[in-house]
Amino acid sequence: MLALSPLIGSVTGIVVSRDCTAVLDRASSLLCGCHSPVRDVDECAEGRHYCRENTMCVNTPGSFMCICKTGYIRIDDYSCTGKQ
Repeated sequence: MLALSPLIGSVTGIVVSRDCTAVLDRASSLLCGCHSPVRDVDECAEGRHYCRENTMCVNTPGSFMCICKTGYIRIDDYSCTGKQ
């Protein structure tokens, strides 16, 4: 639990996630928080990505990327089309 009483006048926000609690001041500076590592979410395995057909989702730390299957051409960050 965070001791907020000496900070109450300057606290503008408290951010709580499953892994960490952070307290922000008026300048959006971190006043206190945890130092535990944040668990990476595998967006690909959980289906929380935007990769379209002809792509493969690849999990990256803190995000994901879509790569074209062999022989397909990239259209944008999430989709590929037509064989080369």
